[in-house]
Amino acid sequence: TSKLTYDQYGNFGIQEIIKIYGYDACRKIISKICEHVVDFSVFKFSSNVVDFVIDYLSKNKKEKFVYVINKIFYEENNLSEMLKSKYATYVIENSLSLLDNSKDEELIDVKMKVISALNEIPNIKEKKKIFKIMRNLIEQNKMNMIFRNKAMNNNCN
Repeated sequence: TSKLTYDQYGNFGIQEIIKIYGYDACRKIISKICEHVVDFSVFKFSSNVVDFVIDYLSKNKKEKFVYVINKIFYEENNLSEMLKSKYATYVIENSLSLLDNSKDEELIDVKMKVISALNEIPNIKEKKKIFKIMRNLIEQNKMNMIFRNKAMNNNCN
């Protein structure tokens, strides 16, 4: 799985396999991607697989989606590592967008916790990157009023 995930063409194969066979048949592949979400997010081709899996999980397996969100935003140094990579930045943006578009009560709670976590980032450079991501989402009209209010009140300047 790892070699294909990093490969220019293999990443498309992984996505197609998941699309065709679904979660039950691809549980091991999806679990490996979820476990190594940060490692896969920072590289060009493998970040495409991570984006696909996060989107897939948000629609099909809420509990696994929440697990990945927690891994990105709460596990020590993961968010900091991801903010160093332009590819991982897109994964963060996609994750926030998917969370924002959810009407599910549990995901709304997760979204509020993520907002709080983002406001607690001590590193100014990282905080500015998060603010830029949130501003991009606002400009794309992908964020609802909760995120808009938090982003506009953010003291990143």
